Amino acid sequence: MAHESEHPFNPCDDKLPAEEQVFACRWELLRRNKQFQAVAKKWVASDSFRKTHALAPDYDDVLVPRCALDWMLTAEQRVDLAKFQIEKFKWKVRPYPNFGPIIYRQKSLAGMTRKNVADFVELRQMENAPALVTPDLAWNKVSEPFKRQFRYAVLPAPLKPAFESINKTITDTSHFLWVISRYLDAGDPHHEMKEMAGRLIELGVMLRDLAANYQLYRIAHGSYSRTRFNDYLARITADFSGPHGEIYAATKYDRHRSYLGTRKDWHWFLEAEQRGLDIKKASHLYRFAELYSEDLRQRAIHGQASRRTKAHGHTGDSFSHKDIKNRRTAVKRHVLAIQEWIRTEYPLLLPAASKPVA
Repeated sequence: MAHESEHPFNPCDDKLPAEEQVFACRWELLRRNKQFQAVAKKWVASDSFRKTHALAPDYDDVLVPRCALDWMLTAEQRVDLAKFQIEKFKWKVRPYPNFGPIIYRQKSLAGMTRKNVADFVELRQMENAPALVTPDLAWNKVSEPFKRQFRYAVLPAPLKPAFESINKTITDTSHFLWVISRYLDAGDPHHEMKEMAGRLIELGVMLRDLAANYQLYRIAHGSYSRTRFNDYLARITADFSGPHGEIYAATKYDRHRSYLGTRKDWHWFLEAEQRGLDIKKASHLYRFAELYSEDLRQRAIHGQASRRTKAHGHTGDSFSHKDIKNRRTAVKRHVLAIQEWIRTEYPLLLPAASKPVA
């Protein structure tokens, strides 16, 4: 992905603020994910695939890849997709975002029906839209408009918090549905059903997004033994270690600053990528270990390594087979760490629609 003459971009560079490193790492991991690359290639090339995939959960319900894919379209393509999303009731209503090189203004949901849904959003292409985003572009090469929306996708601060009770939401919704049922039973004496229909649409979207973006559990009010309650929490933990997310050891990552990869992990991963070294091949791994050993030697010579690090001779001296063997494991571990983060960045949720959209 990087030319050998260029210095590869390290998302954990100390020059970047800590929060910016998280955004940069998420993009650098996503763009290298083979599954995401395959989807992105079809997404850009085929209008039919684009409209089929826009109905799939791994686009519709996951902000980060959706943001990236939307910025891979031209402004004209994004407007066309937006019209399709509105028609299929897949357009995100406030406060949820819609990404890409488009400008839009949403009207009130009141009175919206399948017949007039096309008038619900005013759409236009972004003037002087920035260059298209591609998986070949590092974080320091993509446009600032994309970065702004990608940061929001990674950390959607304006949305509801990750943890809170939703009892009031359910209570308010049930009360409103009860009111509507009474009005229907009475024959709508105050002629307010049009306004209520708009509110029902909003509630439907809200409930759908709750189910899509949060995992909901039921624990009845009452008294529980600590063992039983901990069993419920253990089942939630197991669930979140599967299809709904990931629970990682915060102390481990905080101690080593290894969430999404350490600076050293990325350095050696990028070295291997830039030089075309495959750690699965013995000869490549041997060469990689030589580079790693030479780096250790230079840092030891200049007093930049730990006291235990040995220089093993002078610059240009060969390393013993034993030293190389020991260093192979160390340098391989750095590369594998990033490869594992790449694999987990874009998991499949559910299969896309089986029939392409015409």
